[in-house]
Amino acid sequence: MDYDKLSQSYPYLTQYEWGGIYNNKNPMPLLIMGWNKGIRVLFRDFYPHGDNPLNLHIGNSMWTRDTEDSESKGVWKHRYINSSYAICCGSNGVGGLEIHVRKL
Repeated sequence: MDYDKLSQSYPYLTQYEWGGIYNNKNPMPLLIMGWNKGIRVLFRDFYPHGDNPLNLHIGNSMWTRDTEDSESKGVWKHRYINSSYAICCGSNGVGGLEIHVRKL
């Protein structure tokens, strides 16, 4: 994930739209947030999760770095979350998000 490099090149989040590709073919809008400690990056909109179309559920992908959990200290940790923002469905480890930025 190129977050640090991009945030230096495009520091004003009010002037740029950030999108990401992960489990999708086209960039989807991202939310970038902080809360006391660390950074959270997730898609703005929920999307269907699962490989079986008869058993899909709505959720999201979220990456955290330097939050209170030990897994994200100094690295981007990926997690799947459900529509209640609770962790579900496992993780694909560290990183993996392709970020795109465009001027508003």
